[in-house]
Amino acid sequence: MLICLTGLPGSGKTTLIKKLVEYLKQNDVGVEGFFTEEIRDPQGYRVGFDIVTLKDERAVFARKRGIQSSYKVGTYFVDIAQFEKLVLPLLYNPGKIMIIDEIGKMELFSEHFKNCITNLVQNSDITIVATVPLKGNDRFIKDFKEKAMKIVNVERNNRNNLLEGIITFLDMK
Repeated sequence: MLICLTGLPGSGKTTLIKKLVEYLKQNDVGVEGFFTEEIRDPQGYRVGFDIVTLKDERAVFARKRGIQSSYKVGTYFVDIAQFEKLVLPLLYNPGKIMIIDEIGKMELFSEHFKNCITNLVQNSDITIVATVPLKGNDRFIKDFKEKAMKIVNVERNNRNNLLEGIITFLDMK
């Protein structure tokens, strides 16, 4: 089963994912995965992103400075090697529920990541809950959304009311 959470940047997708993970862990549901966390400087300006696993393992994912990389999104240089080193083992050993936050431009630089995601969706009986951008023309993301059993549109005005519905859809209550 595939559930996609979609919405504009800042709508609350990652916050909703974190609340879902907390619920699943409290109820002893086998959950694995990762989320993307913003990194801010002392003045509050965003300077990059880290990848954080549900076991609190962390890797630098993207930074405005300090990464040598030919992969770039906006002003951020993306460290695909660190991303793959941390994330790919999770995708080869998924829990009952796999959390993927997110499938976006930076993550899709990795062909290995795309292949793993495709294999999980096609050849697995696990449940995947993933965040994907609301806008964009990427074919992989469009195809991914088309495979979803449920798409949840996360907005600032509804984000605090969606967790219960997702849990019910997952048949966890």
